[in-house]
Amino acid sequence: MKLKTTLQSLLTSAIAVATFSTTATAQQLTPVDIQHVTIKDAFWSPKLNTIHIVTVYDVLNKLEGNYEPTVKT
Repeated sequence: MKLKTTLQSLLTSAIAVATFSTTATAQQLTPVDIQHVTIKDAFWSPKLNTIHIVTVYDVLNKLEGNYEPTVKT
């Protein structure tokens, strides 16, 4: 019985600490203008580069009628 009470206390404390940490971190965030945002990392940079170089021109070609779909067999 004492073990059950101890585990419940520890779990309640852990949840309280996790909730407090999340709230404190969220309160420290401040909005930034989009002009001041730069993304330079290993995950998003290649994806944004692909969107910039390939996807935008592909969509533009489709809108201008220069699109021929490839047929998969």
